[in-house]
Amino acid sequence: MKPISIIVLLVCIITLTACSVKQPSDRLCISDEYTITEAPAFSFSADIPDDAVALTETGSDCILYEQGDYEILQEVFASENAEDGLKRITGKSMEELSVLCLSSFPQEEYRFSWTAAGESGDLTCCGVMLYDGRTCYSLTFQCPSSLENRYRNVFYHMMSNVRLEPV
Repeated sequence: MKPISIIVLLVCIITLTACSVKQPSDRLCISDEYTITEAPAFSFSADIPDDAVALTETGSDCILYEQGDYEILQEVFASENAEDGLKRITGKSMEELSVLCLSSFPQEEYRFSWTAAGESGDLTCCGVMLYDGRTCYSLTFQCPSSLENRYRNVFYHMMSNVRLEPV
């Protein structure tokens, strides 16, 4: 009995496989695009005052320093163009800012300022951004508008002494 059932089963397997309907699958193939982000071509450094305390880990792409009266934010990030970089930093378009563009090699340098509303009043903000064609290196400052005159020279000194060094 067993040999007969095995033979019947074998005949069914051989003949019925040809009867299946072959249709394209209705399933979708979804794949994530993986883009390799290139490391920045330069390391970014600035003369941060000794009394400013780093609130985030140094060595990262975004470091926040606080002095008490003002804050300093140092960032490195990829950007397709300088205008997008300025918008990311300030939240404003290039037309809404006071921007001074200095051309230097191997990057473009932008200095800018804007005002913003803070929790305890108006803030005066200024910064410098270096753009090498694919990466933005920025240093921004913000302080209460009433203290701007006190720290203007400190901010100017820091913006004038930002450096990019090849990695």
